[in-house]
Amino acid sequence: PGKNGVQLLREIKNFNPEIDVFMITVRGDEQTILQCFELGASDYIVKPFSLSVLKARVNRWLSEKRKDKLQKSIKLGVAEIDLKGGFVFVDNKKFELSAKEHLVLSYMLSNANQILSRQQILSYAWGYDYFGTSRTVDNLISSLRKKLRTDKADFEVISSVRGSGYRLNVK
Repeated sequence: PGKNGVQLLREIKNFNPEIDVFMITVRGDEQTILQCFELGASDYIVKPFSLSVLKARVNRWLSEKRKDKLQKSIKLGVAEIDLKGGFVFVDNKKFELSAKEHLVLSYMLSNANQILSRQQILSYAWGYDYFGTSRTVDNLISSLRKKLRTDKADFEVISSVRGSGYRLNVK
């Protein structure tokens, strides 16, 4: 209340520039649209719009995000993670990631240096309707740690945060 979309976008981007924001508004003037893109809006849709157009734009955006994430390998300490191939390379050894390990590691990378609760990880990887226990997450994290572990590492890649969950540490 009392704020317009441009002000809200500015606040969101000041809080966290990595957050993607879709602007859906009645304001269709060129100056406002350009200002929003300059502030970092992911897309700008003027009302009225059709749901099929919105769906197409969101799908295009998701496709680009997936491509961005899958095209790179990421170095974590002495480990290199090939997100596209689903492999981890540690000390010149190649470890294949299971589908769930790949999914959870990608999720943790997109939330690097942030604490993720067991429930957040469980919901993301197994879905909200999963009836298993949070120990499932503990077992998967243990498996990932084994694959990312080396004697040469100067820091723990995945750390436990007592009473909270896990954090992927990226320097």
